[in-house]
Amino acid sequence: MTPKATAVELVGDLLAGTSVRSVCACLGSCGQAGVDTLLDALEGSFGNAPRNRDSREVHEDLLAGLQALATVDPLPLIRTLETRPQHAQALILALGSSRDETAVNTLMEHATHRDPWVRWAAITGLVRQRKKSLLPTLLAALRDRSGMVSYAALVGLPRVADKTAIKPLKRYLTRKRLGLGARRHASELLARLEGS
Repeated sequence: MTPKATAVELVGDLLAGTSVRSVCACLGSCGQAGVDTLLDALEGSFGNAPRNRDSREVHEDLLAGLQALATVDPLPLIRTLETRPQHAQALILALGSSRDETAVNTLMEHATHRDPWVRWAAITGLVRQRKKSLLPTLLAALRDRSGMVSYAALVGLPRVADKTAIKPLKRYLTRKRLGLGARRHASELLARLEGS
């Protein structure tokens, strides 16, 4: 069976909700054919989801397939960012599952993307890396005009923050539109950093 035919069969199984975990593991070896087939399914090329499945659940399963591909080889997803930019958020979110240096660099590049959802996906992926070297990128994202992007950065800061985060955290706390949870997280981290 060709990689494309294998990918089509596996994505059909994902849409049906059949053994999602094992299907995702098999999808990891499909490379570019798997990425293209999953994105086609996200676009609705396989028709509507079965009636017994919630469309959000199907969407999550398709994203899990992309994440499985990213953990095996992120390069097909990275290449696809140029050919199918309308799927940047899904591709970047999936790349956050990879520890590959090329994937991490791609996430860093997309942390300043014009679309706030893509920036959010990039920061969410970078937070998973738990690397001290990403602190400058997270601090820059803390200043993002989108609250969801800056909050995603805030959530990841406790794992990598040092005293250089004190000033950006103080600036973050001066925002007028800051939720109670965000204010509490930032205040607790600030107190911890100032006390150490």
